[in-house]
Parts: sequence; C-alpha cells; structure tokens
Amino acid sequence: MIATDLVPRGRDWEMCNVEGQGGTAVEISKRETAQYMADMPLEMRNMAKAAGFVTLISLFELSFCEAFAIANYVEPPEGEIERINELSRAANGV
Repeated sequence: MIATDLVPRGRDWEMCNVEGQGGTAVEISKRETAQYMADMPLEMRNMAKAAGFVTLISLFELSFCEAFAIANYVEPPEGEIERINELSRAANGV
C-alpha cells in the first residue's frame, strides 16, 4: 500500500473515533490523526539517530514520510489535471 491509497478523494476528511482519557470516545479528523502519527516516528527517528541505529533511522523516516504525505495531501483544483494534460499534449506536438 502506498500513501496515495490512503488519501481522501475530496475536500471533506472523514472523522474517526478514538478512545480518549478515561475511556470516552473522542472524534477527531483523519488529518489530525495522520499529523500525530507523523510526529511519533519523527521523534523515534531522532532517538535512533542519536543512538546510531542505522536500520531504524530508515524505517522511522519512511513511516514519517508516509504519514506526512497523508496529513498534508492537497487536492489539485478542479480542471487542473486536464489543463496540465492539454499543455503536455501541446508541448509534445511542437
């Protein structure tokens, strides 16, 4: 699975339920969840780097990049992809 498999298709992010303090359900956005999940491996990567754990540095870096890509996904404006394709076709025809 790659990061693009997990990004939302549209501007509305679904909400997810997580267990808060005391066992109460808390509703947060998937974007907030991904942002939090990006912070955790970044801290772990820094700890692995300080300790010289080369393999772990790579794994935590990958985890960070995946979560960061999901949390900061920006959908192109409507019609922009088709416009880029038109420009590409025009450039290839030159």
